[in-house]
Amino acid sequence: MAVTDAERPGRPVRVLVLVAARTIDAGPVKGCLQFIRYLSGSDLVFHLVNFRTGEKDPKVDAFIRAAAAAGVNLEFVTQKGRGYFALARALDAIVRREGIDILQSHGFKPAVLCAWLRFRRRLPWVCFSHGATAENWRVRVYNVVEDFARLFADRSVFVAEAQRHRLLARLTRGRSRVIHNAVDMNAPAMMSTSSVADVRGQLGLEPHDRLAVAVGRLSPEKGLDVLIDALALDIDPPEQRLHIALVGDGPERNRLADRVRRLHLDTRVHLVGHSTVPGDYLVAADLVVLPSRSEGIPNVALEAMALGRPLVATAVGGTPEVVPDGIAGLLVPSDNPAALAAAIRRVLTEDMLAARLGAGGRAHAAAELSVDARCRQLHAVYTELMPQLRALEGEHSA
Repeated sequence: MAVTDAERPGRPVRVLVLVAARTIDAGPVKGCLQFIRYLSGSDLVFHLVNFRTGEKDPKVDAFIRAAAAAGVNLEFVTQKGRGYFALARALDAIVRREGIDILQSHGFKPAVLCAWLRFRRRLPWVCFSHGATAENWRVRVYNVVEDFARLFADRSVFVAEAQRHRLLARLTRGRSRVIHNAVDMNAPAMMSTSSVADVRGQLGLEPHDRLAVAVGRLSPEKGLDVLIDALALDIDPPEQRLHIALVGDGPERNRLADRVRRLHLDTRVHLVGHSTVPGDYLVAADLVVLPSRSEGIPNVALEAMALGRPLVATAVGGTPEVVPDGIAGLLVPSDNPAALAAAIRRVLTEDMLAARLGAGGRAHAAAELSVDARCRQLHAVYTELMPQLRALEGEHSA
């Protein structure tokens, strides 16, 4: 897939992809590596930039390894404290050195910096909006600032139609596009060579026990407290016992652990912590649960569908856009332990339903959520910016 000679400004289009991510398996980062691998070629060149706190920042090595494996150009800029001016200067130097044509941001800090670079260098800017958290007042302020900064983007890319209905997003509707996340059907999630029996054994499950898995950051918007409350409603199938594995880490870990102890579910709720191979748990699961209070497009839903696992999720954000209710999963209202418990019990007790949801989810992911479809849509966004690039080149050559 390439920008045609008539569309490009006389040389490969160079795109700066700016992210702010602590882990290599963060959803936005996985999405960036995905489209960079697919779209990179003679007519499109990508330069991925992330932030670090210093040369000994623990995330650096993992990012370098993943970028090298994917053949992605990666660079870090160092931020000490709140030194945004130093960051801006460093990014400006990269833009000049690499001959960047298009800016692309993923997250609050990248959006603010790309807004500044857009005005300084007059370069087209594509601002991606992923699912937002609201765990404290500072994060909520960041979300508002990012929404305002996005007003100046040449194109806004939302991962869900639901995001485009927010008040400020409506002001840029003519410049906004919705591009759902995608899943690689051949390698949906990172996994090891462990077998299902290995995973279940590590969790201490008996042969007849059932397993529900929730993968994601342990933060309020993920609704994991609701899932724990649902388990307390006695939703075990006949003569079986349901276990829940919470795969991930985050600010809610201690609060969730206290809730588990208070409800006497210590032996049945397993706080696994962060895992570099979450796919191991998805494959071992009898069902995957997403009890979120808010979402953009949950990557774990796409991964579960691609792996053929039955899914129970809340009908929030963009989830209903990618999980057809009754076909690829069962959707329930958020913050409703009873409704969540009833849906989980249905999947665990109705074998034909579980099989139908697993097969339907896999078929839907393959047909509607492919990497090819996502990258074609993103390529179209770059193509829309070609006249602007040609005009800018004309000014520089005049």
